[in-house]
Amino acid sequence: MLGSIDQKELTVLRLNLVGSISLSQEAILRQFLATIGDVFASFQIGDDDLLVLPDDADFSSLNFSGFAEATVRQLREKMIGEEMEKRTARDALALLVRLSGGLS
Repeated sequence: MLGSIDQKELTVLRLNLVGSISLSQEAILRQFLATIGDVFASFQIGDDDLLVLPDDADFSSLNFSGFAEATVRQLREKMIGEEMEKRTARDALALLVRLSGGLS
């Protein structure tokens, strides 16, 4: 769809993301958006209404143990808390997964 837009270098694009996706889906989405973002004159992403919810598949291949495993468990429990706590826990989980090389 975005590939069919003519004169991308003159086009301002505002994309509002709404819904929920997993961490691995978010990594794929962010990678895609990064590749197309440089093509447009302006590319703005609104993701306040995009909920990133880690699922079991996001952690299954990481083989965490010890402190890292306990940290993941604690952060996943905080995903049930208040809104600010959820956001912080989600961001920390995403960072942990990325740093471990689980998502590119």
